[in-house]
Amino acid sequence: KRHDYDPASVALIRHTVAVGVPDALLGQFLELSARYELDPFAKEIWCVKNPGKNGKADSILIIVAAAGWLKIANRQPDFVGCPSDVVRKNDEYSTERIEDQIGRASCRERV
Repeated sequence: KRHDYDPASVALIRHTVAVGVPDALLGQFLELSARYELDPFAKEIWCVKNPGKNGKADSILIIVAAAGWLKIANRQPDFVGCPSDVVRKNDEYSTERIEDQIGRASCRERV
């Protein structure tokens, strides 16, 4: 689903997670945020102004946070998720490599 930002949201993004970013580059950031369905307000994606040197134009760094990468990974059918169990001292822990019919590997963990 495509996300379109209303003017108030764009203004808020401009003053919080994309401070000082020129309009065209802000548009690029918003386009990528929408394309990958990442939420700048949830700190899943960041936009940082990278000043140009020697008269060159500014650029931006678009940074996907760990929460954003996890959100993208969870959309993939091959992703087996993150272990929810915690391993503590004196626990018995093992992993087992499993391959599906077409050779994709995943791990099964036992605590």
